[in-house]
Amino acid sequence: MKTSNKNGCNDEEVIMRMKQGLYKVDEIHSVHVPHDVWFKQKVVTQQRALHEKYVRQLIFFLLVALCIVSVLMAMLYLEPASFIVLQGVALFVITGVVIFNRKRQVVKR
Repeated sequence: MKTSNKNGCNDEEVIMRMKQGLYKVDEIHSVHVPHDVWFKQKVVTQQRALHEKYVRQLIFFLLVALCIVSVLMAMLYLEPASFIVLQGVALFVITGVVIFNRKRQVVKR
């Protein structure tokens, strides 16, 4: 079944003209796609950068944790009363932060 549009061309002619136009565009403007080696090198570079960042963050975390544990152990040994007060304050602060974050998540929904 052939249908005509405003210009008097049927659908098959329009499709054929569009395909020819697209082929001409492909011939005039070639698309350059880099080789897969370039992509692989890019992935390897990104993986190295992420690994180095991860190692730095892990070392920083361990050093801070060591400092915190050392201070807490010294405080427990030298000042047991202030250690217990510090533990109570930390318990209330952590509880408050958790409740605040849950309320904020509920509000976002």
